[in-house]
Amino acid sequence: AQVLSLPVTARALVAWSDPPEVALLSWGPPPAPPPPSEPVKPVQRPVAAARVVPTAPAFPYALIGRFDDGHGPQALLVSPLRTVNAKANDVIDGQWRVDQVLPNSMTLTWLPGNLQQTLNDRPS
Repeated sequence: AQVLSLPVTARALVAWSDPPEVALLSWGPPPAPPPPSEPVKPVQRPVAAARVVPTAPAFPYALIGRFDDGHGPQALLVSPLRTVNAKANDVIDGQWRVDQVLPNSMTLTWLPGNLQQTLNDRPS
């Protein structure tokens, strides 16, 4: 009988020295692939709320009087920072157009929203 001599590697020696259950694990099939990830659900956007009706901000001036200089009625307006006289079609602070100056009130349009409002004389 002839003895076969095969080269023995360090790993082969360690594998034989492992407990039998560890050695058997190395001979098993590869582990199962991870389960598929859940599909990404589309983001549901909330249903649009009722349409918001824009409102003009408060007019920053108080109407304190009116006069007519022969070129049409003008309103005298006052704020904490300044006093303004305005007639129809004047634009105040780049945002307010004077539509009409009436005996006890005036109508204005807030230009960014094209919204109209009425400003009454301050009570005396």
